[in-house]
Amino acid sequence: MLVPIVDFSKCSLQYDSNAIDEDSFKEIGHHLHEACKTAGFAYLSNTGLLRSKADAVNEAASRFFSLPLEYKTRFCSANSRTSSYTRLGDLTLNAEHPFDHQEGFRVTMKNEDAPWPDIPGLKERTTELSQLCKKLLLRVLSALGYGMNLKDPQILADSHKLLTCEGNISQLKLIHYPGIAGDVVLEEGQLRISEHTDFGSLTLLFQDDVGGLQVQGPDGKFVDVPHIPETILLNVGDMMQFWTSGRLKSTVHRVVIPEDPVRASRVRRSITYFANADDDVLLTKLPTKDSVQEEAPKECLTSKEYFLRRFQKSYA
Repeated sequence: MLVPIVDFSKCSLQYDSNAIDEDSFKEIGHHLHEACKTAGFAYLSNTGLLRSKADAVNEAASRFFSLPLEYKTRFCSANSRTSSYTRLGDLTLNAEHPFDHQEGFRVTMKNEDAPWPDIPGLKERTTELSQLCKKLLLRVLSALGYGMNLKDPQILADSHKLLTCEGNISQLKLIHYPGIAGDVVLEEGQLRISEHTDFGSLTLLFQDDVGGLQVQGPDGKFVDVPHIPETILLNVGDMMQFWTSGRLKSTVHRVVIPEDPVRASRVRRSITYFANADDDVLLTKLPTKDSVQEEAPKECLTSKEYFLRRFQKSYA
């Protein structure tokens, strides 16, 4: 299974949203819909969100992750609604495997007074990138609304108005995968991230060139999803699959350790923007223009209820 590349140039962030016509949203929405209902993943090219913004965040984040564990654990929290450091061993996304071999810093933007690590530029760069991701996600959701032929094409974007604000559990995560050198002992079956699907509606991913990301194809086999310069990966999460009654596909993926020992010894860095619908949005059926007979999910949950159910199963 190949992950398609979707040229997002007609809806690029270089344009004011009011300057983008409906035909452009429909054209890009068609390609996004095809990718999201088949692969569940897509590379977005020509988004107007420059890779240099992510690189600047990674540079500051690397300085944080290099600090002693005693300092980093000052920022630990079990509260999903606050920014928090995730220690190596804290995250197990698949109970059939040992813990995921990574550490991270989970960022929410709801409490401006919350303490940040004393790393010059980390807060400012991360906040800027988060706001750009929000802007891009809203355009993706608008295009998807047209691509899915929804009766209200803006319902998806309108259901995410509070991204990075109170009333929405979306978050950006800075992920640090330590290098696997000769003195590192891994447990049997341990991966950098074990097989899983994301919790939320849509995810934006900035990965580096170390490699290791794989998605599961229809035949059950995993295929590599390599880094393509100046692209951003988009993938569907469980919330969106549930909300669309399976019309959009939340695809199993993982991050394996490269077989090449030189590549495996390198630190892998990624930034992930996990979007969720606003807390009080009911995940009911989304009527299309040509049909109102689509089945509703078996349960009627709010976005918040759905997210917390998944979150609590994965974090120790």
